[in-house]
Amino acid sequence: MVNALSSAPSAGVLVEAVLRHARRSPDAVAVAYGDDELTYRQLTARAGRTAAALRGRGLGRGDLVGVCLRPGTDLVTAFLAAVWAGCAYVPLDPAHPRQRRAELLRDCGARLLITDTAVAEGDPLAVSPATLVAEAGDLREPPPSASSPDDVAYVCYTSGTTGTPKGVAVPQRAVTHLVTDTDYVDLGPGDRVAQASNPAFDAATFEVWGALCNGARMEGLAKDVLVDPDALAGAIRAKGVSVLFLTTSLFHLVALERPDAFAPLRLLLTGGEALSPHRVRDVLAHPPGALLNVYGPTETTTFATWHRAERVGADDASVPIGTPLRRVRAFVLDEFLREVPDGVTGELYLAGPGLAHGYWADPVATALRFVAHPAGEGERLYRTGDRARRDADGRLDFRGRDDQQVKIRGFRVNPAEVEARAARCPGATDAVVTVTRHSPDDVRMTLYVIPAPGAGEGLVERVLARLRETLPGYAVPSAAVVLERLPLNGNGKLDRAALPPPPNTPATGAPRGPLESALTLLWAELLDVPEVGIHDDFFELGGHSLTISRLRSLITQTLGVELPLADMFDTRTVAEQAAALTLREPAPGALTAAARELLRVAALTDEEVEAELASAERES
Repeated sequence: MVNALSSAPSAGVLVEAVLRHARRSPDAVAVAYGDDELTYRQLTARAGRTAAALRGRGLGRGDLVGVCLRPGTDLVTAFLAAVWAGCAYVPLDPAHPRQRRAELLRDCGARLLITDTAVAEGDPLAVSPATLVAEAGDLREPPPSASSPDDVAYVCYTSGTTGTPKGVAVPQRAVTHLVTDTDYVDLGPGDRVAQASNPAFDAATFEVWGALCNGARMEGLAKDVLVDPDALAGAIRAKGVSVLFLTTSLFHLVALERPDAFAPLRLLLTGGEALSPHRVRDVLAHPPGALLNVYGPTETTTFATWHRAERVGADDASVPIGTPLRRVRAFVLDEFLREVPDGVTGELYLAGPGLAHGYWADPVATALRFVAHPAGEGERLYRTGDRARRDADGRLDFRGRDDQQVKIRGFRVNPAEVEARAARCPGATDAVVTVTRHSPDDVRMTLYVIPAPGAGEGLVERVLARLRETLPGYAVPSAAVVLERLPLNGNGKLDRAALPPPPNTPATGAPRGPLESALTLLWAELLDVPEVGIHDDFFELGGHSLTISRLRSLITQTLGVELPLADMFDTRTVAEQAAALTLREPAPGALTAAARELLRVAALTDEEVEAELASAERES
């Protein structure tokens, strides 16, 4: 199997790059998810058989294959097999609603869905990895690679500016440009590259192909490990991880709780949102070999610029996104597509071998975002929609978005898509979404719904339930409000400033003791809500996986008791959490000094707080 291709690999063809390392080190581990491991010999053998089965089913160049599998060796095999057969894979998240996955498969016209029985649910396109391997029969020689550098490697769906998800078609040459012969990273057989990203999103491109195209070992990290800073620190050491990419939100979480967690790494990359200089300083006190702030839309194949963070000044308000990757060109242009001077903010345009072909089967959207170079050099530019400025040293600084798109927990979300789906729900005639940033890592959406005549009671609950069926969890608004009509300004346009804030949900039950009182205060502080009842649901108040990890740390620090992360997800109310805490050793029978002080301060009136502050100022 590993001698399937005897000639030198063609530049830009993924399968040939992987087979080159399979020939050199066939018994080296290629992929490891716990005890589920494959060597390069085993991976290429299994992928070759799967590719032969795909070809036997009549699939080949230009066809799309959906892949909806949980992280593991089957997932990586499916990616490799799809491009081996000349197809492109469409990664789908098993955790997303089934209706959402079905919409994406219909949109791209996938001919097959590689999945497992737990996810398939009778889908006529579905086939299991084991079935495909068995269909290859007694395969003596694998099929030759049927792809070229310009063939599409994968189609990754992201929020479109029109409110409809767009499938970004990324060619193989763009992937090899990202992970081979680069100037920002130097991956090799001695590396262990963490697979920590959701495989349905483009950061996994760097992890999967960065490892396989360089003969490295890919180490899978479970989601519950990623949101637990202590567990992540332990996993990095135990698995010998040398290269790790984390979204900015996850980086901030770990940097706040365990800034030394990254010290064993040779290379740490983070990106997706604006990076906090404070958190970078925390990590640089226990530095990894290198810390890179990376930037790049899906349309430019994961990363387009990079900045090595070696020091951050006390007065620095931001961390640069840096300079373009080798062979990538970046332009900061005004509204007339003219370059602006250094220090002036404009829109960022990108060019080079990392550009996607465009949006799958959508020439109009492609023409709007992939434009000709204004100087007539025959070069395509991708219009990012991001604002940036270049400093005197040539480094780029991110200055925000030009459109409505936002990043929520590292994922790109267009409120227009949420509005469009909400407005189509039975009983609704129109909808508007607003975005509130409670902190750099806590961005929430509020939905305003206009009811149709006779909509009746419970419209908010019905609309949110429908959105949960069709959208990823991070794209569902944390609050919703019914309005008789939308407020308009003097020009007849929506007056967003006049939209009322979401009403405070009445607290569901008062605390029944000091432990529940302390927990309600911690919840209220973390979730930025005025009041919490003991039966309120943490996630319905705006919590998510990152904030629940932060809550766990606050409970440990304040109450002196550690609750396992799994129990934190299972205990969604203060009452349940307090009951779980009392079963831990040591039980929080006597609150810590920090908890007693928290309760004392919370009980003070405004006048008493002002008096204490004045007294503290006099003493200082």
